[in-house]
Amino acid sequence: MSSRNFEEIFPNSPLHEVAFEIRFPVNLSIEGEIYKFHEKIKTKFPIFKEGEETTSKARVRDFIKNDEIIIRVLRDRLTILTRKYKSFEDFFPIINEYTDLFTSIYDINEFNRIGLRYINNINLGNKPIEFCEKYLIPTFNEKLFSFENLKNFMLEINLNSNSNFITSRSGIVTHDNKNIYILDFDGYCEEKTSNENVYDILNILHEEVIKEFHSHIKDDYIDIMRE
Repeated sequence: MSSRNFEEIFPNSPLHEVAFEIRFPVNLSIEGEIYKFHEKIKTKFPIFKEGEETTSKARVRDFIKNDEIIIRVLRDRLTILTRKYKSFEDFFPIINEYTDLFTSIYDINEFNRIGLRYINNINLGNKPIEFCEKYLIPTFNEKLFSFENLKNFMLEINLNSNSNFITSRSGIVTHDNKNIYILDFDGYCEEKTSNENVYDILNILHEEVIKEFHSHIKDDYIDIMRE
């Protein structure tokens, strides 16, 4: 694995969703003055949806750009996510632009948590056990399962990575009669930090999460991603 290029861009990547998130002390002005942010981005993000967060019951506002990017706003966090991820170099300027805009409008300069999450969906095909053995390094023994009867299975591991953390979730779900292997890596820093350090931490989280992904796949799967 040491010889791999962790920044290589794969045309057949299994990435399903990538999300960047900052959390900060509750800012009640966001709920009453969301129009200020909306006015700045509505041309590029014309679709607006509003709902309620499941656990906290806080209001959730989604600003959507052509099903490519979603900016999600709560009173204590900002999330920027995409299901059409091309590369970190393409995603980083988007994060930078709208995070700086949002924090300047609501005068946010202290963060409780910075996170970067990569969710991968790998289709195991018609021979899931053979696929796992050849291409993946599972955190569980795939031979213990009867795939004909399996609905879903997920294992969560919390890892220390320098001063940051990675929550690693891996498992199998069935969707449309397909066995999908999930590799879900949530890298985050919970040290209080200021605006000046956000992007340095983001770059570190990106490097750590990518390395963690590579630790779960074999060289033969690299070839599949290059196809």
